[in-house]
Amino acid sequence: MAEFLVEHPTTSWEALNNGAVFYSRRHLYHMQWNLSSVGGGSDLSGYIVAGARFGGPVDTKILTTVVMLAIMRDNTKLIALGRTTFTKPVIQVFSSSGVHLATINWELSKVVSLGWTSSEQLVVLNEDGQYRLYDLQGTYRSFSLGSEAAETGVMDAKIFEAGLVALTGQMSFLEVRGWEGQKPGVLSAPVMTVPPISWIVLPPDQTNSRHAEVVMSVEGTIYTCDNLEHIDQHMDGGPFTHIAASPNGRSLALLTASSNLWVITSDFQRKILEFDISTLSPPSYSSSSLSSSSSPTQIGWCGSDAVLIAYPNCVFLLGPGGETLSYTYASTPCLVTEPDGTRIVSAHECDFVQRVPESLDSVLRPGSTAPAAFLFDASESFARREAAVGGGGVGGATAEMKSGGVDGVTLRGGGRADESIRAMKPDLAFAVDACIDAAGREWEVVWQRKLLDAAKFGRAFLDLVDPRPFVTMGQTLKVLNAIRYYEIGIPMTYQQYTLLSPDQLLTRLTSRSLHLLALRIANYLSLKPDPILKHWACAKIAQTRPGGGLGTA
Repeated sequence: MAEFLVEHPTTSWEALNNGAVFYSRRHLYHMQWNLSSVGGGSDLSGYIVAGARFGGPVDTKILTTVVMLAIMRDNTKLIALGRTTFTKPVIQVFSSSGVHLATINWELSKVVSLGWTSSEQLVVLNEDGQYRLYDLQGTYRSFSLGSEAAETGVMDAKIFEAGLVALTGQMSFLEVRGWEGQKPGVLSAPVMTVPPISWIVLPPDQTNSRHAEVVMSVEGTIYTCDNLEHIDQHMDGGPFTHIAASPNGRSLALLTASSNLWVITSDFQRKILEFDISTLSPPSYSSSSLSSSSSPTQIGWCGSDAVLIAYPNCVFLLGPGGETLSYTYASTPCLVTEPDGTRIVSAHECDFVQRVPESLDSVLRPGSTAPAAFLFDASESFARREAAVGGGGVGGATAEMKSGGVDGVTLRGGGRADESIRAMKPDLAFAVDACIDAAGREWEVVWQRKLLDAAKFGRAFLDLVDPRPFVTMGQTLKVLNAIRYYEIGIPMTYQQYTLLSPDQLLTRLTSRSLHLLALRIANYLSLKPDPILKHWACAKIAQTRPGGGLGTA
């Protein structure tokens, strides 16, 4: 009976471009944290938030705050502390479900920036140019940006998975490549007397040069800088208060001081879209309101073809054709961009917004005429028939149908199921593959099973079938469902899993001291458990040392 209580996946879909594309907002978790006890108030606006990709943690800082999520209180904002006071900054690390993972006491000077490496180490950079890499057990390695940063100070910095770029008091950019303490390099930059109005870093994997590039707004134009040169892109319409790069690095979103949002190619050769965000308004059912003077708190990307604009109680999605969707929140939302969507984290909930994957769209879109949709309908019809007559389920139905002995089952359009399947046989292999892929893109276990059953149903009519994609998807879904559980709090999608690899997932689980789960997954996937056992043994030894293994580098 439980499956009848699960909503149809399309109930969370919203159409754009006259139904050409759909976007969905999926509620992932009710946050388990108590932000009031962290020290920056009960709203994320009082914190500095840094979220790791691939469903990673959030980190918060207290007298400065971070969200795998890492959070830390923002010293530039006044809050009512009540009876609680703090003498030293504290960084708190949480999972995406708000489960507490680590606490880091910060004893050095003011924190300038927080970020995550690809191996989920937390990078903390202070105003003196010192930076540390923390694991989730609290141990760290410490490095420095050198004498220039120590003497003139660090005003701002951008941390990405493979390095960081810091802006010093002399208005120069220092780049660190990798996390082994390499000597910083100096990037070319125009002469500046004040910091850029806004700036971002394009990581090496998003640039044609394969070097990190800075994109910054200076006065009324945009400059791009790398280790060889800086180029004035002669952009009229500035200054630009916000800049955001798409996950694939091919597009940029620029917000002007006059509230015009531009979407342009990253080579600055073509403007894709221009939109006046002052025309945005929350839905009529929402209690939120935007005044003409309201400015976004954050600009981000949802995949590589839609832009998200965050306000204190509302997030707007600007689609490829200039149409918008809106999502309301009871508190300030924070955007964490993923390769295939965006996590939206607030004080009370964690959501995931994404464009509906093509395979899911073809199978479940209302009125779809794709072969995979007909295959899914046929499978559902036989499942209902077998349930009604007490038969053997999809497996028995397919065997009976293949022998030509099934009668009276109809699909959309009224055709007999066996005739429909035989009519689509030239496309049946593609339909089976689409159902398998759609199962991987779906989150609800009930619908995962339905989609895999449809693939299994279609395979019965194919003469030569490679079973490996079906088996592999079943294994993958068991792993994903396990790590998505709120006590684990890793809301990883199928696409993110394929980009990250199972070995890297196991590394992330062991870094969170989830050794038993990591070991079970390794055994299930027939992967070597040696790194997990080694990490477990080292952690046990570290616990016997004074201070529980929280050492310095």
